[in-house]
Amino acid sequence: MIGRLAAWTVELIQFHIEYLPRNAIKSQVLSDFVVECKFDNPIIEETPFPQKAWVLYVDGSSTLSSGGACVILISPEGFKIQQALKFSFPVTNNIAEYEALLAGLCLEIELEVNILEIFGDSQLVAKQLQGEFKAHDTRMSTYLKLAMSLLKKVQSWTIKNIYREDNQWADALSKLASSVVTTFEAIYVEERKVPSIDLGLPFPIMLKINEISSMADWRQPFLEYILQNKLPQDKNEARSISYKAKNYCVLENKLYRRGLVEPLLRCLGPEDSRLSMVEVHTGICGDHLGGKNLALKIVRQGLFCPTMRSDCENFVRKCKSCQLYGSVSHQPSVEMIPVSNPCPFFQWGIAIMGPFPKSKNQAQYIIVAVDYATKWVEARPLAKIREKEMVEFLMEYIVFRFGVPRFIVTDNGTQFVGDKFTETLSQLKIKHIKSSIAYPQANG
Repeated sequence: MIGRLAAWTVELIQFHIEYLPRNAIKSQVLSDFVVECKFDNPIIEETPFPQKAWVLYVDGSSTLSSGGACVILISPEGFKIQQALKFSFPVTNNIAEYEALLAGLCLEIELEVNILEIFGDSQLVAKQLQGEFKAHDTRMSTYLKLAMSLLKKVQSWTIKNIYREDNQWADALSKLASSVVTTFEAIYVEERKVPSIDLGLPFPIMLKINEISSMADWRQPFLEYILQNKLPQDKNEARSISYKAKNYCVLENKLYRRGLVEPLLRCLGPEDSRLSMVEVHTGICGDHLGGKNLALKIVRQGLFCPTMRSDCENFVRKCKSCQLYGSVSHQPSVEMIPVSNPCPFFQWGIAIMGPFPKSKNQAQYIIVAVDYATKWVEARPLAKIREKEMVEFLMEYIVFRFGVPRFIVTDNGTQFVGDKFTETLSQLKIKHIKSSIAYPQANG
């Protein structure tokens, strides 16, 4: 075969024939066709679809004993998210309105809403956010700053003051939340015991405004060193940054952590790290993992923080659901009772396997007996698994060969708990031990 190919090669060289692959011919033909064609109409650039706005209705109410608020967030497709708040602390109407607004803004931040239209029947809140009214009261000023800081996370927002008649559903829910009834169908109800300005932000990051602004971002020294070759003034800190910087790289002004086997890990700041823990631990697919497993799952998602392990463990300790419904052993502590096998063939475990494909003798089951001490195995194929076959197997394969055992361990099958099998064991003075129901591992 090789000689023929060489001969054909010599013959073809004389005629200056060159071989061109078909893909090259196809590409050249397509290029010539595009060059020859003249497009009369200009190329129309695709324009992105305009984003539609989400609608947020908020309302609050206060009574002599308690207060309540309601949040209704409506998506562009018409899907409604309703949340009712019950306050266990004294509130005024204006504080209740601000609490409702903060809860709604936290909800839209979780859903990553870009365009938001806010409707409420409080003229004071609307005018203060628009800058027409000034907040002279200290608490009102704090609420205003907190609301404006949350609104900065939205690309575009508007707030309109509407009449109470146009906000009837939110008004009714806010009054219902402040009443004695605390359970509603298809409405999430939350009880607030401390004002938001005293406790911090109510959205999942759960950090105070001043704590977020004053918390140092651990990524900043690495970014300054890699991009600007700038080190801190402290010699020890500068030496540590320059030594650890080889494990990091910057892509599109974002810091990434290099790994030995895993891909690049996106480095998170304090705020993003807290949000990732909340989402993985208690999010829509969260299964309330432990601290170690939570940190490993976050890393598998391509995220990194130097204190991820300790932060996850502290976060899990503070999870209310994990404290109430965590896996706690309720079994009383007892002394260990070892399984004693003083001599071989003292205790046997018997089990039935099958059904299997039928053999020539129509056998489709196997009865197996294993000695607990020596692990000696006795087996026999069976066509039927009745008490008669169990008694015959016990006498022929165990008693006649190895003597009368002291214990026999079986499951709760009808073959082992019938009168014939039980009578045989009682005559031989063999103690019958039954394994747990639906737990075959109890039979060794």
